[in-house]
Amino acid sequence: MQHQDLTTITIGNPNKKPILKKIVEKKGDTSISDQLRNIENNPDITVIPKIPSLLARELTLARNAKKMTQKDISNRLNIQQSVYNDIENGKAYYSNENKQLISKIERLIGVKFVNK
Repeated sequence: MQHQDLTTITIGNPNKKPILKKIVEKKGDTSISDQLRNIENNPDITVIPKIPSLLARELTLARNAKKMTQKDISNRLNIQQSVYNDIENGKAYYSNENKQLISKIERLIGVKFVNK
């Protein structure tokens, strides 16, 4: 076993200190990523609201009443079908973007949702 080199090799600079990044808060309209950042920084906030189940049920009933598929609505709104599916199943976050999307769905289907 004299032919093996078993010395330890250090890759990188062992004396280099890690850089700590500071998260800067934005002012104004908060998107879902801003809300997630706030949760990381503030342990008191633990829940991000999701779309209410009553609203999700209304979406499904209204779509079925108009005899439209999820694919039809997602194509007309120019969004991915999985995004619409998450909204209709109540899995999506109740963010400003999704509230605007629900308003577009109201206009498209021609129904005013009660549990908004």
